[in-house]
This record gives sequence, structure tokens and C-alpha cells, in this order.
Amino acid sequence: MKNQGVIPVLIFCFSCLSILCPCQEFYKDSGKYVYPDGVDYTHFNDVWAYYIDEDRWEEIHPAGDPPPPIRCHAAVYDPINQRMVISGGGTYHFDNPYSYILFSLSLTKGSETWSWISPYSTGFPGNLWGEEMFYHPGMKSVIAYTRSDLTLHIWNMETNVCDQVQLTTAPLTRTLAAMAFDEERDRILLYGGGDCELNGSNGIIYDELWELKLAPGAQKWTKLPIPGDAPPKKWCARAVIDPSSDRLILYGGNSWPEFFDGDYKDTTYEMNLETLVWEKIDAITPPSARGQFAPVWDKVTSQMFLFGGLYRVGESMWNVITYNELWTYDLATKSWFQQLPQGYTPAIRRMPSAILDELNRRIIIFGGERILPSHIVQAAIKIPRNRQKINGNSVTVMADIVTSDVCAVWDVRFQYRQPSVTGEWVDIIPTEPNHPNPDPDFPFFIHWDVTLLPEGEADIRAIARNLAGVSDPAPDDITVTITRLEYDTLENLSPNGHGILTYRIDNRKLADIGTCDTIGAAGVGNASSANVRLRIPLEVFTTGTLVQATFLDLEDYPVWNLEDGALGYVIDLNANGFQTNFDSGKKVKLIIQYPDQNQDGFIDGAMMREKSLEIYAADVQEKGDYVILEDAVIDPFGNTISCETGFFSLFILKGDPLPHLSSWSLF
Repeated sequence: MKNQGVIPVLIFCFSCLSILCPCQEFYKDSGKYVYPDGVDYTHFNDVWAYYIDEDRWEEIHPAGDPPPPIRCHAAVYDPINQRMVISGGGTYHFDNPYSYILFSLSLTKGSETWSWISPYSTGFPGNLWGEEMFYHPGMKSVIAYTRSDLTLHIWNMETNVCDQVQLTTAPLTRTLAAMAFDEERDRILLYGGGDCELNGSNGIIYDELWELKLAPGAQKWTKLPIPGDAPPKKWCARAVIDPSSDRLILYGGNSWPEFFDGDYKDTTYEMNLETLVWEKIDAITPPSARGQFAPVWDKVTSQMFLFGGLYRVGESMWNVITYNELWTYDLATKSWFQQLPQGYTPAIRRMPSAILDELNRRIIIFGGERILPSHIVQAAIKIPRNRQKINGNSVTVMADIVTSDVCAVWDVRFQYRQPSVTGEWVDIIPTEPNHPNPDPDFPFFIHWDVTLLPEGEADIRAIARNLAGVSDPAPDDITVTITRLEYDTLENLSPNGHGILTYRIDNRKLADIGTCDTIGAAGVGNASSANVRLRIPLEVFTTGTLVQATFLDLEDYPVWNLEDGALGYVIDLNANGFQTNFDSGKKVKLIIQYPDQNQDGFIDGAMMREKSLEIYAADVQEKGDYVILEDAVIDPFGNTISCETGFFSLFILKGDPLPHLSSWSLF
């Protein structure tokens, strides 16, 4: 029987030290640190809200005095007072005057406000570092464990009184362990973590599972067995618990015995909370390898959300990439998919905090740190997805710029390696000789003939180069499987010379299909490139349905002519070869990217405003008629237009051409 009552807050703390060496010289400027070797560190104190049911980000600008820009802090949702409480954290500047102050952010929608809480008035520590935070249904308290004095702190949210319980046993000192609160058994679980020194020397990483019982009179740490296919030694991994399935979910992390070498993983593990048996999950299309991200469990959707994080390549501690992606893991179908919210998104960062504001159905993100070699631009592969099975003579390989504006990019080079063959990175030879590798134009993609390669795993990466010709020293990479039979996507050239993508629907919660093509319509605003994505919920099609996306030449469809503002290509979408209406109420999200590389609000090479774009479709019921899809949303930051459609047909983008306006009259 689960405990009843108001949900409280749990916080756990071990003494935590900086991942990177803090003893080097740096320059401080409003949360930004630039080392003499040119690597800059930007710490954040911004607040963002992701509205789960609306799939959108919104930056929150609270009143009051905020915490300083920090990372590795502890944050928790207090449902009793409808607020987020923050403790500790820091930067590389260790004389932070705020390090012993608790901060509170009221979460009343539209009037969010920061305020300070003196820890001395509560008896609760304000200098926690690298903690996890949880809610406990049987108590009305925030709970933290400080390793330095083996003390369990219990802060009552109603009386504002903090009690201390002295413990006698505990795991050895470690930091950045994966932790979760098991509400059913009234305990905190800890897996892995590391023990390091301030000077950055090598340390120890653990593969131990510990529990901290929280019942009064029985509070103690106990080391538990780890039967089954347990994770290896890990730190920087994160974990959540799904109470409905009684399972712990753990993702990512670094298992390298030396802290500062890159060995981040894209592996998902689950543990049965009753039997403690671990299982390594062959998850579908997980995020690329990373750690130091912020996780949240949403019991309404029964999904794990993951935001941000860091990935390091090789031995250099500066060869890193940080993320601002938002991913979701669906436990029922063992599948990952990336959320694609409209509009501005938080900046890339590691070690942010994330809490679920249950009342307003939103995830609140605060703080974190960006690590970026100065003036470097970085790209990440978006098509195909990580761990996807591919085949075909014209497979789309596409990358997005993740750390800068596309206008700061000179070109993007695509490479692959097959560890079972040579293991060396080599340039992908593009299928089309008129579409080069590296690709200098946005969207950045090439087509790849994988039918000439041996079957098996292959790694893919995209190396961005800035306008000064400096390449990214730490390109992200993903792994795909080249197979001739049980593929997820098959992409070949169609009779008209364009790519035709075939995707086999499986049991994942959300299918994410993407393809790019070279069109080559002369005189049209950069219509030589097109990028289309489909987001297909599980209930739309039966398993085994073949969904196809093909690009067609606009000249074959004179009803959509260039003079009327068509962008130069037609998209043919069908299921099992048919353009058809879906069953009542079922929708597919269609996302089309348009070219605006200089971000001036106009289609590249054409006098056409991006805000005038609309998606037209051939009416599948009235042959020869065309309709405008309603409620299309233009995202000027991501250069996309998207909407939901209840049918598959022929689609185009059209805008209002402005051929008679001179450049001085456009503004």
C-alpha cells in the first residue's frame, strides 16, 4: 500500500567536486569564463518552461533577485507552497557569496518571483552540490543528506523547522551518481558515481547500488546486490522511477576509469524495483551518447523527459559538445524520440536542473553551463536517427547546427567509419555529383549509397567549419546499422531522379521520419534543397504499414506555378502507395524546412517573406482541387513551417512573391 498524504521533497548530497580543473586562470564577465586556451564557459541563471501538452518552450522572466549563474545545483518542486527551491551549485569562481543561500521561485503562472531563504533560519544546508531531488508522499519535508557530516536533514515545509538525523554508515565519498526516490518502499536509490580530487587527477568510478531507508528510526544506508544485466561503472548518468511499472530507468553516463577521457554511452537500463534485477534495453533511436543532463518523469504521459547534457570526445577535456535537445523515453514501447518544440529554445548546457511543475503541466529548467571552444561552430546528425537500421542507394544524411547560427557556418563535412572494417573516419561520397561533401548550403545534407558497404554498424558524424575555416574539434557522432533486410528506412532514387523514402511503421510511440532532397528548380529561392519531417503517432497506422515520401518536380504540376510563389518542389506522401484520408481524429505532424540561411525573414534568393508561407495540399476527395492546411505554425528561428494533417496527398509550400519591391522598401 502506498503512503497517503501531501507530497514532500527529498534531496540527497554527497560532497561534490568540479568535473574540470578549477585551478587554471580564467576571466570572469557576467557568468562567462574564458580560459587562456580559448575555451569559454558560460553559466546560466535563466528560467525556461516547457509546456508538455502544448509542445512549446517559453522563457520565464521572474521578478525579484535571482540566483547567480550556476551549475550542479540542487532543485526541487515544493507542491505545498507551489514553488521551486534551489540550493548550492557554483561556477569556477569558488568565493561565491550566494553559496549558503536557498532560493525560492514561486510558480504561480504569470507572476513567478524569486526570493531568498536563509538556511540559518531553517537549519537546512544551502550549499548542496550535484544533488538529486525527490518528493515523498508520507512526509511534508525537504530531505537532504550531507556526506561531510553523515547527517540526514529533514526540513518540514509547513513548520519551516529542520531536524537532523545522525547516520553511522554510508557509501564512500562520490559525486554525480544516478539517484531516484522509490516512493513505494520509502527509500532513495543510488547507482554508480565517482570519487575525485580537486586537482583533476584520476579517480574511482563505482558500479554499486545503495539504498537509504527513510522511515523514522530505520534511516540507514545499505549496499544492495545487482543481479541481471547491470550497468557498468558509471558517473554522470541519471535515473527516474516509473511507479506504475515499478521500474527504475537509467540512461547515459561515463564508465571510463579516468574522469577526463570521453566514454559517454547511449545505453538505456531498467531495474525491477522489487527484485532488483537489471535489464539492458535495446532501445529504439535513443539520443546520442551523453551525461550531465536533467531528467524528469511525467506520470501523466508515463514518459521520461531528458534535457541538455554533455558529450566528450577523446582525451582532451576541451573536446566537448553540449546539447539543448529535449528527448522523451516511452517505457511501454522502449523507444526514444526527440521533441521539436516551436520557437526559441534554451541555450546548450550541461548540469541544469529540471523539475516538473505538476499544477501547470510544465517542466521548469534553471541554470547550467555551456562549454564551447571560442568561435567554434558544431553540428549534429539529425537524419538518420541514432541506432536506426538503414538501406538504399540514396540515404539522406542531414545535420543541424547546434551551437551557433547557420549564417556563421562555412560548410559541413559528413564522414563515416565502420569499426568492423578499418575503423577509420572517411568522407562520405555523395550520390549526387552536383551536391558536394562538404555541403556549403543550408539545410546541410548529402545522399549516401550504403548498398556498396558491408552490412553492420557504422558511425556517422558531421564536422562544421566556421567562416574562418576552423573545424569543430569534437564532432558528435551517432551509430546506425546498414542492413539489406530488416531496415527501418529504405531510401533510393525515384524514376524522376529524386529520393524516395520508405519507412516501415513499428510499435514505437512516435515514428520520426525525415528526408532531404536536391530539387534544382532554376530561378527559385534556393529550391535546390528541401527538408521534410513527419511525426507519426502510434495509433495512426497499423504495424507494417509502409509510409513513403517522394519529392517531385514542380514543372510537372502547372497548377502550382512559380509565379504564384511556389517554392519549387512537390512532396508526395502516401501509405502503402495510396494518398488517403486517415481514420477520424487521427493526425500526422508535417514539418517543412525553408531556406533562410542569413535569417533576414526572407526566403533565400527570392523576394518572399517567410511569414507569408502556407502549406497547400491536393484534396484527396475533390480531385483537381487544392486546400490550404489550417493552423500552420511558422518558426522563424528554426526556419520551419508545420501543421497537422489528417490525410496524405501532394503538398507544396507557397508564399506571396514581391517581385517589384526594391531592397530599400522591404523594411
